[in-house]
Amino acid sequence: MKYLNSPFFYISIFLFASFSVQAKDHKPKLHEMGNRIKQAVKSGKISEEEGWEKWRAVQRQHAHHKEVEYKHDADDWDDIDELEHEIEIRAMEFELERMEQDHEFERLKWEHQMERMQHDFDRERKEWAIHDMQLHARMELMKKEIGNHLKREQTATWNLPSTSS
Repeated sequence: MKYLNSPFFYISIFLFASFSVQAKDHKPKLHEMGNRIKQAVKSGKISEEEGWEKWRAVQRQHAHHKEVEYKHDADDWDDIDELEHEIEIRAMEFELERMEQDHEFERLKWEHQMERMQHDFDRERKEWAIHDMQLHARMELMKKEIGNHLKREQTATWNLPSTSS
């Protein structure tokens, strides 16, 4: 509620109202000037091009219309053809980019699969090496046991009392 008592609030309302009144004031003047230019063109006092030039000058004077260069129809069609061609080029570029991204995605997928296969192969190779080491250790242990068993048998046969004497 404090802002209702501030002078800034009243000044801003006054400025807003004055701008809106000014904008409404010159609109009928523009219509009147436009009608006078149209009458002058119809009566033949000025050409159509001169009428357009005067109308643009009035609009610039009242800051309603930016400076616009009017092109002939042929130029407009050339611009439209050029824009259509540019749109087609961009569509093709987007399609090419999409295809490149798909290709890159497939390549990465294959790379990942190859890495996974290589990892699996390395793991299996290590398991085979461990299995071979275990087999080799078992064989060595069995050789030692057989050797020890043979030694015991030989010593046992030598130590046997002979029954033939």
